Amino acid sequence: MDLLEVREFLLDHLAGELDLSPGKDLFPGTLPPGAAEGIALAVTGLLPRSPGNAAECTAEITGAFESERLLCNHLDRLQEIFTQPCPAGLTAWKISGVIKLGILPGDSMDRCTFLLPVTIAFV
Repeated sequence: MDLLEVREFLLDHLAGELDLSPGKDLFPGTLPPGAAEGIALAVTGLLPRSPGNAAECTAEITGAFESERLLCNHLDRLQEIFTQPCPAGLTAWKISGVIKLGILPGDSMDRCTFLLPVTIAFV
């Protein structure tokens, strides 16, 4: 599996687990212009490995929602997902740092935001 396949695999998995629709409220990279709310997944790096070890990449899952309750529901579910065993096709996954929360001011609405860092091992 390469990095693009890992990203697509994770997007498909998150779509099913979070009941999100790709291109509507789930996006690769970042939220596109015009998308007021949703979740995005960006592969941000590749960790060095020694021979015989699985490849590992870092990723960030970001979200922006007008409803603080909706943001908290998605964030709670993401934390549950990443504490469960990873799906077949991956060898390991984990939340790899502090989950950052914030507010994104806007003209018509302020949005609550999060950034969840993860590490994924794959073959």
